[in-house]
Amino acid sequence: MADPSNVLAIACAELLQARGLGEWRPDGPAFTKNEQGIKVGDRKLPTTYDAVTLLTPSMPVADGRGDLIYRLQIHIRRRASLTATRDDAWTIRQLFDERENTPNVLGISWSWWFSGIEYGDDGQGRHEIAQTFYFRGRRPQTP
Repeated sequence: MADPSNVLAIACAELLQARGLGEWRPDGPAFTKNEQGIKVGDRKLPTTYDAVTLLTPSMPVADGRGDLIYRLQIHIRRRASLTATRDDAWTIRQLFDERENTPNVLGISWSWWFSGIEYGDDGQGRHEIAQTFYFRGRRPQTP
């Protein structure tokens, strides 16, 4: 079985793409400098992209015998105004904060916003915001 945290991150990447918040291409081709890419699983935000969304899963936490709390950080960088970057962060929050069955994988029953941090301009006119979301889902069954 695939890593369940990665399954969640990929499902969220697909939802973000469906909302027009970037391009998710798991098998390439590489993003161009002007595209808004969505990447999954990396720990560092690529410095070569001006507009990128990075989804980084953390280890899930047990929630009783049958459930897990899956944790996912969504970190965005935009070469745009701070207001436009905040608008994208707010759209992401609306997509995953206090939602039932979103995304529809791993028996996710509820998701919520846990925390966020806003980074200042990086000196190249790019703004960054990181948000952490929690997802209550089922513990994968072992064979």
